[in-house]
Amino acid sequence: MKVINNNQNPDNNIYAELFSGYPEIISVEQMMEMLQIGKVLAYRMVEEKQVKSAKIGREYKIIKKSVIDLLLKGE
Repeated sequence: MKVINNNQNPDNNIYAELFSGYPEIISVEQMMEMLQIGKVLAYRMVEEKQVKSAKIGREYKIIKKSVIDLLLKGE
């Protein structure tokens, strides 16, 4: 059985630390701030399901971990 070092744990990465000030469920505006992107791109990412989200009423709620996973996938 292989033991995973804490430094190799995907949940224990720089992005998780960088975004630790954000709640686990974020708004589109918070994602825009996190990624330093505009509103059009943020909504396109949500609508194209690049990040996990749910529309509650008139607002989208986004899972912060899906934003982090998106960044990790791009590395």
